[in-house]
Amino acid sequence: MSLLRYVVLPLFLMSLLMQPVTAQSVDVSICRFKNDKPAAISLTFDDGLLDAYSVVKPLLAEYGYKGTFYVVTNWADNAANNTRPDRKFMTWEQVKAIAYAGHEIGNHSVKHYQLVKAKSMDDVLDEITHPLGIFQEKIGITPQTFCYPGNSRNDEIVKIAHEHHLYSTCFGRQMFGGEKYTHQQTVDWVNQTIANKKWSVAMIHAILQGYGWAPFPNGEKDFVAVLELLKQHDDELWIDTFVNVSKYVKLRDTSTLQWIEQDKILMLKTELDSKVYDQPLTVKIIKDGQSCYLPMYANAPISLQ
Repeated sequence: MSLLRYVVLPLFLMSLLMQPVTAQSVDVSICRFKNDKPAAISLTFDDGLLDAYSVVKPLLAEYGYKGTFYVVTNWADNAANNTRPDRKFMTWEQVKAIAYAGHEIGNHSVKHYQLVKAKSMDDVLDEITHPLGIFQEKIGITPQTFCYPGNSRNDEIVKIAHEHHLYSTCFGRQMFGGEKYTHQQTVDWVNQTIANKKWSVAMIHAILQGYGWAPFPNGEKDFVAVLELLKQHDDELWIDTFVNVSKYVKLRDTSTLQWIEQDKILMLKTELDSKVYDQPLTVKIIKDGQSCYLPMYANAPISLQ
């Protein structure tokens, strides 16, 4: 027991558990999402476009949200020499500034071509793994998640991505922007996310015309409307990066709560590496009709004596 790591409980929880605690007297459960929010949303921004730095970064700071930015390494390398009139890319210094603001920087491949059309699996492996060293060299961070260019993937490609990342965009994301985009689409998407109590992921490219693929019809105004809508549902939505929510979900789905009666110890047990899956889970504790919430880290016991 000397190796157990204890944490100090909040005063409310301490008062809640002043009476003798047994497995029968306390109902303990892992919340579906952080802080017992019914649903979760991640905002992802593809391609490393310049308006992610000039428009998205300050707006996310204003609304208090963190996003995930998927960068194509070749495009960042050549941002200063870009000759495409319909594309503007971030430099590595701008990518670093976004990372240092607390956002996630993700891997979006070397060249951004559809991986299912690669000439060989060696080429696929290079597109997925070669950027990892570049990110570490340029911004001092190794991406933990991968985004498939053009959403192009198959089971073998997903397997490679997951061998070198914690997770990937291997399920459907909601497309934002483009000529046919309407705000009502986003309203419906948010409502469905909450109603279904699920994690949904937004796929956003350009905000402004001339900066990249599928810009919003009304530019910044449309994106602000998205953030305003999310803010209206703050009580129902956990808004966080793709990697943070994916860590929570995987840890939640592979963990069990263990109660050690003799020592009054509560343990969140998992086979996952707790140094990697460092996202705390929200645990709900109910005793005598009163409830409180406690953040619990994997394999870190808490004394309820």
